[in-house]
Amino acid sequence: MKPKLETKQDVVKKDKAKKILEKSHNIKLLDLYEPLYIVDWVSNETESQLMTFIEFKARNYEHSTFPTLMLSLHKWMKLLSYHSEGFGAGLCVEWLDGLYYLEINRSHRWVRPYVTYKVGGRSDRSIEGDVEPCAFINVNLFEKVVV
Repeated sequence: MKPKLETKQDVVKKDKAKKILEKSHNIKLLDLYEPLYIVDWVSNETESQLMTFIEFKARNYEHSTFPTLMLSLHKWMKLLSYHSEGFGAGLCVEWLDGLYYLEINRSHRWVRPYVTYKVGGRSDRSIEGDVEPCAFINVNLFEKVVV
């Protein structure tokens, strides 16, 4: 199993993003046990919104630096699975120029040019599993979160 690489600084970023997303979407997010649920958060179901599973990522560059966001194919497939089972699903990314959100919904076809699939990852840490099948998601699909 791949080691957990989350630092204290990463947790601070994630908690800050969680508060912003809760305020902007008028929801309450609960932290999930990631080895079981694969993603970071879930929102409670309300009258107007489904229970929604959300993955969070932080990137140390601006939103427009690369045309795609690389995400583990395993996490991407889990988000698509939650969506196909009737839950809400989303991807929240903190780039240097702001917090962005992608709602996974039926209006997108999750194929080229929106998403491509290939092996990707990092090779500089010598961690088994860092290079793996990935989804490369077009960054133009993400909307900036406004509070």
